[in-house]
Amino acid sequence: MQYKTDECGGFIFSLVLVLIKLNYRIRFVLIGILATLVRIRDLVMILYRFLAKVGLIGD
Repeated sequence: MQYKTDECGGFIFSLVLVLIKLNYRIRFVLIGILATLVRIRDLVMILYRFLAKVGLIGD
């Protein structure tokens, strides 16, 4: 049997397998890093809206 998957699908599948094999501490750190990145993105969006409201950025 041969599984044919596209590059992205295979990459995501292997990434999931790696995450399953990792121990809980490393997984916890990765989740923390992802949460921090999302928070930073939200802060950037808030800052952008504030600047647009003030008029520094033409929106």
